[in-house]
Amino acid sequence: MIKKANVLLLVGLSVAILFSGCVQIPASNQTSETSAKVEDTKPNESTKPPEVEKPKVSGTITYYTSMPEANVTSLIEEFKKVQPDVTINLYRAGTGTVLAKLEAEMQAENVVADAISVAEPDASVILKERGQLLQYVPEGADKLAEEYKDKDGYFYSFGITNMVLIYNTQKIREIPKGYSDLLNPDYKNKISLGNPSSSGAMAHMVGTMLNNGYEWDYFENLKNNGAILVKGPSDAAQKVATGEAVIGITQDAAARAMKAEGSPVDYVFPEEGTVIKNTNIQIMKSTKNADAAIAWVGFLLSDETQQYIIDNQIMLPVVSGLKYPDSIEDISQIKAMKLDDELIAK
Repeated sequence: MIKKANVLLLVGLSVAILFSGCVQIPASNQTSETSAKVEDTKPNESTKPPEVEKPKVSGTITYYTSMPEANVTSLIEEFKKVQPDVTINLYRAGTGTVLAKLEAEMQAENVVADAISVAEPDASVILKERGQLLQYVPEGADKLAEEYKDKDGYFYSFGITNMVLIYNTQKIREIPKGYSDLLNPDYKNKISLGNPSSSGAMAHMVGTMLNNGYEWDYFENLKNNGAILVKGPSDAAQKVATGEAVIGITQDAAARAMKAEGSPVDYVFPEEGTVIKNTNIQIMKSTKNADAAIAWVGFLLSDETQQYIIDNQIMLPVVSGLKYPDSIEDISQIKAMKLDDELIAK
């Protein structure tokens, strides 16, 4: 039997490159603290508060992300409407690929990325510990709950997703209830899962499950039941939609979109507890255009962008008080597993 300690081979592969320690990155002697807070003005009591135009910035930044290309492209297009003089060069790939590229650049002391967001929130903890991140306070940070921002101001969440069970409504006999259904012999060789070595979302899920009472034996049994590993959760959902798989694990946004488009799929939140994954964004300490990078983060945290994110089913928002479409569940009513990104990072 594989020892439980071997979970590091699975959970950590996509961020293990960050633990390599082959090259010690020298820390800068300069303090990089930037604030993008806007001073409050006290309006005349008899008039409405004047609208304050957001300060314009310019230049170019490079953004590394694992977000689906259509989603991140649409967000960049919206950003251009408020900051037309900023150009964002996009590099998009899976979490493991993004982190491997970043690691190579850090070792060469030639980091190209200005800002980065991947599907593994624990990567933020590692980058912070290695002294690679800029400390700053973007506009909108004060609206975030504590679990959605680093207490020291090095990274911020701008969206969350839920890991759900997706199933083919034409192929399955009984609606699944939880993770135990994935071990049902009726579904042998018909289970589709993202590979944690390439998918940050799945690595985060495995780590969270292990931190919530699951043993490594569960994953051994899942393997023995013929689980098919694909690149990521979206690919897993596609396998289920085509009927090649009967059941799998994916992110709620993907399952919801497929269902709305008419695919024969539906999804459930596992009764044992849903893994909620927050997506962080951070700015590299080596950035040459901190103002533009901070403006990008502030844009993502704005009420307008958060509403856009939920309206277009990109992710769920991290700020409260927004209008949810009827097709999206209220996350406060969902039983969730306890998160501990720092423990997963270790």
